[in-house]
Amino acid sequence: MPLNPPVILISPDPVQQLAWRDALAPVVTSDFASLSLARDVLDSGAVFVVALHDPEQIPTLLLRQQQHSAGVAVVAADRASLAATALDEGVDCLLASDPLFNAALRQRVTSEIASLEAREALAAANAQFQRAHREVTLAAQTQSRFRPASPLVSGSIVASHRVIAAGQLSGDCVDYFRLDDGRFVFYVADVAGHGLSAALLTPLLKSFSLQLARGLAHASLPELLSIFGADIAALNCGKHVAIFAGVISADETTLRYCSAGHAPPPMLESNGRMRMLSAVGKPLGLFPDARYAEEVIALPVAFTLAAFSDGVLDLVPGADLAERHAALAGLLSATAGDLDALAERLGLIPGREFRDDVECLLLSRSARS
Repeated sequence: MPLNPPVILISPDPVQQLAWRDALAPVVTSDFASLSLARDVLDSGAVFVVALHDPEQIPTLLLRQQQHSAGVAVVAADRASLAATALDEGVDCLLASDPLFNAALRQRVTSEIASLEAREALAAANAQFQRAHREVTLAAQTQSRFRPASPLVSGSIVASHRVIAAGQLSGDCVDYFRLDDGRFVFYVADVAGHGLSAALLTPLLKSFSLQLARGLAHASLPELLSIFGADIAALNCGKHVAIFAGVISADETTLRYCSAGHAPPPMLESNGRMRMLSAVGKPLGLFPDARYAEEVIALPVAFTLAAFSDGVLDLVPGADLAERHAALAGLLSATAGDLDALAERLGLIPGREFRDDVECLLLSRSARS
């Protein structure tokens, strides 16, 4: 509905209409003999002044007020019983034709115009909000389709993940897949910040999966990280990305990994022993010429490899990072690589509000028989 709503004068008496126009000048008005004749105009939103002379008008008057318009009912001063009936039925904008009528009418119509404009503005804002909400919901659904199946069994490795957004959209991204040559590739990525601004980079992060799938045939993991970091820096979007990426050999005995500012350090648990996979590297996107080092370790026969985004540190106790890392390692050991049990212990429950996005990736292998 447009703002600046029209003012409609409704009376079967032309003399009364003229008196009302004079009282409301310079407000522009239109005249109609009855509510039914003014229906089309009122349906588009209007402030109306109606002469109330019959109780049968009251239901129509109330309906118009509730649906589209704001109205002022005018009753003759000698019709007290009609005024009482109107008030009992719920007509709250009621004026009597008395010596102070003109001033009261101007004040009331001005108030109703402001009220109707406020309602229209609120309705427009609500419609805009609903559109934005639908778009964000669609974006969240699209994000979820970017993520791999969980759990995924590939060879002897079981991969599973959980991503919980602080809002509807997440700046965290995870992926894992097996290359044609048998190597198993994975990464977790955390865009700085959260919400829409962080989520805008997740489609680009998904493209990193394609770069890994195509590029690892002829380039190393550190080289591909450097190229991808330069691509993010070239966007000049004010965002950077922390990432931990790894490649498990085709025979699943060796892990090669790189860290680009990723925290907390990933954890490798085997037979009750916990190892932090620390590595040095700058976040992607801050320095276009950043270079990365690759670490190589042998994988135990049975293991659980866990990587988290830094939002998980808000969910564990500790006075400093060392204590929180230790608490997280304790939870990982206590839940024996069971992602559902770990998520429950961390409090990753539907409906809970989080200060930051939370991402968990678990890769595990049981002891071979």
